[in-house]
Amino acid sequence: MRKTDVVERRKYLRLDSVFPVEIYLHNGPDNNKPRLVQAFTHDVSLGGLCLTVNDPDNSLLSDVGNSSVVLDVAINMPLKVRPIEAHVRVVWHEVKQLKRHKQLVVGVAYDTIRPKDKNRILMSAHRIRLLPKIGAAIIVLLACLLIVSYNRSAELRAKNIDLIKRFHRVQEESELYKRSLGKIDRKHEDLMGLIAENEKKTAVLQAQLSAIPAGNAEAIKIERERLEEELAAVMSEKALFQGQLKDIVDRKEKASKLLNEVRTKKRQLEEATADNMYQWLSTHRNRFTGLVMSFEGDPAIKDWAFTYDLSLVSQVFLISGDTEKAGQILSFFKDAAKKRDGGFVNAYNVMTGAPIEEIVHIGPNTWVGIAAVRYAQQTGDKTYIELAEDIARWVMALKDKDGGVRGGPGLSWYSTEHNLDAYALFNMLYAVTKKDIYRREMERTFK
Repeated sequence: MRKTDVVERRKYLRLDSVFPVEIYLHNGPDNNKPRLVQAFTHDVSLGGLCLTVNDPDNSLLSDVGNSSVVLDVAINMPLKVRPIEAHVRVVWHEVKQLKRHKQLVVGVAYDTIRPKDKNRILMSAHRIRLLPKIGAAIIVLLACLLIVSYNRSAELRAKNIDLIKRFHRVQEESELYKRSLGKIDRKHEDLMGLIAENEKKTAVLQAQLSAIPAGNAEAIKIERERLEEELAAVMSEKALFQGQLKDIVDRKEKASKLLNEVRTKKRQLEEATADNMYQWLSTHRNRFTGLVMSFEGDPAIKDWAFTYDLSLVSQVFLISGDTEKAGQILSFFKDAAKKRDGGFVNAYNVMTGAPIEEIVHIGPNTWVGIAAVRYAQQTGDKTYIELAEDIARWVMALKDKDGGVRGGPGLSWYSTEHNLDAYALFNMLYAVTKKDIYRREMERTFK
């Protein structure tokens, strides 16, 4: 073994993978036809290579032992169409005796190579060396993103459960205060009636007292005392009623205040619930297809997006002011969603947009049309009106002679809900387009 340049050897960059290298020897029987020896890189440096050759023959060992011999090599770089050609000189070499064969390890320095190719070799070596670290970093990053996404989803789910519980409690409080106010109002009304009746009695007694003639006769005196006692009792009763009325008014004011506080709290919870719903829908939305998963936690349908649900999600985004997300769902139905028998199927894959449930029903289709019209009404953009009209024409074709809409293509049953959906779609389209056909179909649906 010769190691004439230890410093040079330490310049090499160790690799976890190798480049195939062809060595062309010109010491064969036919000097015009060089002999090829297959080698592989072991280490790489800016000044040369460390190569390994399995089962080297004596001719190759003779060449590497001669420092004046220049070897022609072709280095096959990953992702490169043509190999890099270079002339190299042997700096050191050693022969290792492995278990089953010999292995030649030889360090060579570039004698002739283009600077651009030299840098390319070193850069490729660095990339190969960094590739496992980059791959590991990507895996860790993806794992972190999955954890963040899972935690975010779990956080939204827990928040939604909490909001629903709080909303339910507030709703119960609201109903309790409403019932209390109702009772107080009825008591107030009863007291006002009693006070009115009391005032009538007072007026009658006062009139009777005024009508008693002057004089000191015993009968007149007795009658006056009787009326005065009755009047005093009525006035006492009136004072009692007025005290009760004041108490009722105070209770009513307190109950009204509590009810207003509960209504404010309810309104805040409604807004928080709507915002949380928007966040959940956005989190479970595929950015490429724009579709939102319908269910969470059921592995059998985890990637399913039901057409009916998507129509509602589009309207939720629209109400939330996110016309971009609302429009992407409608664009899916307008441009990408595959149909069956002229209608949209009941469910599509969230990730790919491919049909999953091949059944076609009227209801989900009409709701897509309703969502499209709602988009036009709220934004003034009629991009999706054509989608709504296509659905309306398809629904018309499924009507019977009496104007009833069947459940879907090839189906004989009717759904009251589906017919109401169709009526709503025709009504909304007539309001936007003013086309008389939609007014007629709307009327036929209810005949």
